[in-house]
Amino acid sequence: MKLKSIIPALLLAFPVLSFAQGFEIRGKVPGVISGSARIKVNQLGSGEDFRRIYAPDSLLAKVRIENGEFVLKGKLDHPVSVTLGISTKAIGMLLENANYTVEAPFAELNEKAVKGGTMNADYVDFAANRTDPETYIRNNASNPFAGWVAYRYFSEPVSKAQEFHALLAPNVQQTFFGNELQNIIKRELSLSLEGKPAPVIAVNKAEGGKLNLQQYKGKVVVVDFWASWCAPCRLYLPTLKKIYEKFKADGVEFLSISMDDKDDKWRKALEEEKIPWMQTMADGGFQPDGLRKVFNFNYIPYLIVIGKDNKVAAEVDHSKKAELENIIQKELIRN
Repeated sequence: MKLKSIIPALLLAFPVLSFAQGFEIRGKVPGVISGSARIKVNQLGSGEDFRRIYAPDSLLAKVRIENGEFVLKGKLDHPVSVTLGISTKAIGMLLENANYTVEAPFAELNEKAVKGGTMNADYVDFAANRTDPETYIRNNASNPFAGWVAYRYFSEPVSKAQEFHALLAPNVQQTFFGNELQNIIKRELSLSLEGKPAPVIAVNKAEGGKLNLQQYKGKVVVVDFWASWCAPCRLYLPTLKKIYEKFKADGVEFLSISMDDKDDKWRKALEEEKIPWMQTMADGGFQPDGLRKVFNFNYIPYLIVIGKDNKVAAEVDHSKKAELENIIQKELIRN
């Protein structure tokens, strides 16, 4: 990311002088004669690759410790969660372009020994108290650190990102993390299928042969993406069966598309679950370049509702499952 594109957002949340100077961490740690001090970017966790900015585990700075003292320097495009390594100790911190000090005997080194920056103290308290992210954002909406919390913890779906962003005070929405969260929302919404024609796909029927999604044109269709290995998917099936029974007389079609990559496990699950509607399996299983990419989802269970006009009426993730009956009912009335 080019520096000029993020300066306006950073200036609203962080002092101009510290941004220009970069970061500096000065350490005085009695009990360490030699060794190294280093800063590594934290791994945020699987599933967050699509919004990663700094590569995890990348080394931002490293120096030798001499007589218990060290100075780490560098410059950031934006604040980032890092691990400060001092000899064999590892300390988590939120690093900004600011001045820090670490002064404590080696045996007493911990996160609270790091002083400085505008957000690190909040970061340490947040982690130590295991604060619920949404509760923190609601109670600290005007604190710039709330922007980091919203960005880091919104997870999926995009509706949660929208909810978190709306909770932030205007000054925090304009910080780097507030802007990045808004960029994610815009990108994800641009990929949404709602209101667009249903993708043209062909899947493998359990009894053999191919099924083309377009053959349901003129009907309301509920498409359920699931897999034999997905426990939440199978736990949801009894609820989905009740919804099926409620609407089958209205001509609503249900279609399950398994994301399994092993035919035998899929068929074993079909025998166990005895699902009364059409069962199919996608080519390529749960691979990211398969139907996951076509329908823009990263987890299952995931459902879509297609209207009689062959347009996607709704994308139903885990946060919207309770709304499925109402969505179907609205489509029946609309069409």
